[in-house]
Amino acid sequence: MHIFELLHAWHRSMDTTLRAFDVDGCFGCSSDDSNPSCHLNLRCGDEELDLVVWDSGEAELMRGNIAGVVHQAHFDNVRTPDEIAVVLSQLIEFVVLRPRL
Repeated sequence: MHIFELLHAWHRSMDTTLRAFDVDGCFGCSSDDSNPSCHLNLRCGDEELDLVVWDSGEAELMRGNIAGVVHQAHFDNVRTPDEIAVVLSQLIEFVVLRPRL
């Protein structure tokens, strides 16, 4: 399974949970054939999380709030089990636990 398909499947499978925790989610893929990517945006109240993943496996995860506090993490290859596990755990933390920044 391609990493884009995996993230899209995660987003679809979490639809009920996202709604239960009042989180808006949006998933999409770029149309740039020279550097394909997908993005996932999660938003709840004053907090937002953005994940951008490129076909190469590189990814950027940004999490911020209305006060301007932003945390950013770079991943070299989310196609590896260790890195995708970290990314997915951070997505779930945002949805379910959502500690305030």
